[in-house]
Amino acid sequence: MKEVLRTIGSAAVAVLFFFFLYSGMAFAAMPAAALSVGMYFGAYYLMKPRNKIGRIEVETMRDGIGSMKLMEEADKDIKSMEKAAPRIKDPAVAGDVRGLIATGRKILAYLTDHPEKIGSAHRFADYYLDMAAKLVDKYVDLEKTDMDEGSVANVMGQTKDALTALNRAFDKQLTRLMEGELMDVEADIRVLQETLKMEGDS
Repeated sequence: MKEVLRTIGSAAVAVLFFFFLYSGMAFAAMPAAALSVGMYFGAYYLMKPRNKIGRIEVETMRDGIGSMKLMEEADKDIKSMEKAAPRIKDPAVAGDVRGLIATGRKILAYLTDHPEKIGSAHRFADYYLDMAAKLVDKYVDLEKTDMDEGSVANVMGQTKDALTALNRAFDKQLTRLMEGELMDVEADIRVLQETLKMEGDS
């Protein structure tokens, strides 16, 4: 739809320019038409949507497209948790998930205001946010089974511990980011992997 409007708008500008040259400036039809074609392409280029992160155009950033995709994926992970949160029955787990969402939103807001720092957040977004969204979905599925003993109970306990560990990691990453430090999360990831010893997730 945006592309159609862009084409129509550019054509309208070109037509008006043609009549301005032909009728108002007494240009011959062919030169006026040729200049109007140039006006069409100029208007089409100027109407191109500008992707931005905060106030900075993506095209002017180093690896701007990669940064934009990272932010979009991070937003999807947070929205996934927001969708799942109301279905969580355990108050403690629900509180952890709300904490993850709130801190995640703060991190994205900070990165939007300081897009030059997105490069230092890649590992956080690729690992922590993705892991958090998957764990929250898994916990919701486990709660649906209504089983509180055996292997299911064990996995649910491990998931709770992992979400608590992720909450601490989120807070730490926000602090590091706002202090201007690189988001070196390798040590935190090792701790989380020790906390989270579930089949298929470790």
